[in-house]
Amino acid sequence: MRYSCLGALALSLASVQAFRDTSPFFLFSTSELVPTILDHSQAATSGRLASQIPQALSECPSDTYILVSQPGVSAADFAGQSSTPHLRKYIERENYSVVSSVAVPDVVGALDTSAISRFLETDCKATPMSVDTFNGYITMDDVFPRVIRVDFPVLPMSGKDRALKLAQHDSFLNALVAGLRRQTYTVIYTTTPPSDSHDTAPQHAPQVYQMDEPFPSGLHTDLKRDLTGYASSSNSTNLNSNLPLFEKYQFLSSGMFMGLFVGLLLLMILYVAIGAVSSLEVSYAAFSKEMGPSAQRKQQ
Repeated sequence: MRYSCLGALALSLASVQAFRDTSPFFLFSTSELVPTILDHSQAATSGRLASQIPQALSECPSDTYILVSQPGVSAADFAGQSSTPHLRKYIERENYSVVSSVAVPDVVGALDTSAISRFLETDCKATPMSVDTFNGYITMDDVFPRVIRVDFPVLPMSGKDRALKLAQHDSFLNALVAGLRRQTYTVIYTTTPPSDSHDTAPQHAPQVYQMDEPFPSGLHTDLKRDLTGYASSSNSTNLNSNLPLFEKYQFLSSGMFMGLFVGLLLLMILYVAIGAVSSLEVSYAAFSKEMGPSAQRKQQ
């Protein structure tokens, strides 16, 4: 049975908005985990998952364990069809190598990935490793079993930048998983809810009608004025009043300089044209009418 939990996130956005302090949890593995330990519930607590994950991995089924930490996200960030396509593919088991997958949209509290890493290092004798997510550089030694820590930074607050950064993190994780080739792996994707400064929920400003006052009548009138601009302008006026004349005003701008240069060039062209016309010499006899015998011959 395939559990399309990521697809159900888009249908449960109304319930997601009700849990403002929750974040999703994802897990997928190429091995068959201990059954009936991790369920596909809509909501869970971090303490409950912290006790179920060691039980599900008690048999140490994989060669590589990837612990992903993505802070400051909610289920709404993963609801889009194109937000995390690779993670959706693994959770919905479109990748045939994935045997087990779990998705919990609403997890109350932050899940401690360090405790999971210590459990794998102690019980499964896994070697801890880490990758550089800042520079996008992946390097791993052929040491098995191993625990790879992937700590992504907080997403930006802007909507487009946030979706683009989340998609980049998804591509980085997919490249890391694809580099495992035929090895067995288990990916534990933990998140933390967005804080107040990184709250991505749209804030709708109250609608102001024409009859409504933008400021309550009980407030002082000085709150309705922007006195900072007036103060800065008055201070700048006092500072400029003591400057010399040529430092206070600009008498020749770039536009005026270009206009004067073009005007001087036109005057030079006009001077050459007038000089050329005035240098023409024509005798007065050229305009007189011939009356001699030669003129009579031309007429005949």
